[in-house]
Amino acid sequence: MNLFALTVFGAAVFLFLFLIMVFAFRRTEDKAAYRLLLAVFFITVLFLSWQTEDFALQWVFIEASSMISALLVSMSRTEKSVVVAWRFLLLNSFGLGLAFLGLVILSYGDKSSLSMGFTDLLNGVKTGHNTFIEAGIWLAVFGFSAKLGLFPNHFWVSDTYAESPSPVSALISAFVSSSVCLILRNLLKLDMAMQNPHFISGKGLLIMGFITMLYSILTSQQTKDIRRLAAQSALFHSGVLGVILYLNLPDDVFYFALAANIASKSLTFSSLGIFRVDAGSRDIPVIRDLPALNRYSTGMLLAGLCMAFIVPVSPVFLSDMMIIKEGAARGAYWILVLPFLGLVQFLVIFYKIYPFLDIRHRPFPESEKSMLMKRMVLTGILFFLSLGLGCFGFTFFPDLWSLR
Repeated sequence: MNLFALTVFGAAVFLFLFLIMVFAFRRTEDKAAYRLLLAVFFITVLFLSWQTEDFALQWVFIEASSMISALLVSMSRTEKSVVVAWRFLLLNSFGLGLAFLGLVILSYGDKSSLSMGFTDLLNGVKTGHNTFIEAGIWLAVFGFSAKLGLFPNHFWVSDTYAESPSPVSALISAFVSSSVCLILRNLLKLDMAMQNPHFISGKGLLIMGFITMLYSILTSQQTKDIRRLAAQSALFHSGVLGVILYLNLPDDVFYFALAANIASKSLTFSSLGIFRVDAGSRDIPVIRDLPALNRYSTGMLLAGLCMAFIVPVSPVFLSDMMIIKEGAARGAYWILVLPFLGLVQFLVIFYKIYPFLDIRHRPFPESEKSMLMKRMVLTGILFFLSLGLGCFGFTFFPDLWSLR
């Protein structure tokens, strides 16, 4: 898999999320054109960041996506969503401010070129390693990790995803994390090109990634909010991305892992949106006491959860297998902890929602039936798109199960 294939897959996922916002959004009459225009601008600036290796331009595009994201989050028009949107913008801007400072220091340290292009900087690092370059990379990596949502800059994730409309949460969680990973991958390549660095930035991402996953598991066990449960699932997968970046996987495996990230997060929040509207509540104890639920909304929620963790043909499962194989090839058998933590996270979330399966079946509420049926169809397409990516992985990586 390459960047072009990742872009095509990402565009397909965005199309169906966009259609949900067009035809199956609960507030279709409320500034619909403005909301849709923001969504288009959002995905455009992120796709532009994918097509350049100039760190300065990438920073501009990511900062633009932060401002657009804040506007999308606030469109719920509740007092809490406005507060969350401002908090999201401030925390992300703080991280991106550190990243900008790091890029400035990196540019100052590389006196061989005035360009911020990855190739030019890589040549400069190889020929002129100094403290400014090393400090600049550290700051840039740590700053962009805040946008990825890694510990200790992860506190914006739960509130942002929980208080945003589900299609907006899907867009932000799926596409921003993948975009930031493309930048961090090149920064880590600069880091690895240095001779005798004091500290490898990739190890920092590895530590932050594992702490993020553990935090997600612990928080999931304590939460009683179905939307925050989905947010913690997305946070867990962001932690996995930190480990993936540390491993410096081959390009085809790395791009497949990013596609799996997009598929799992978009499907998780899209299926959550259906269930949340059908249940009429986000409080898990309240939902457990409901006299009836629609069986199909519950089934879609479980399908999204399983595709995000344990289904053998899911892209996430295949991505984990590729990571294990790469770790085994390097003798890094500690990588087996990764799927174990994924299984623990799945079991914690499943324990929270399995009582929903015992609730009596009923049709969708008449007032929401048309909108929910449209969401079911579009989310079902996302499910099969994710399944198709998994099948593609089996054919594209035929030696997946071999440790040679």
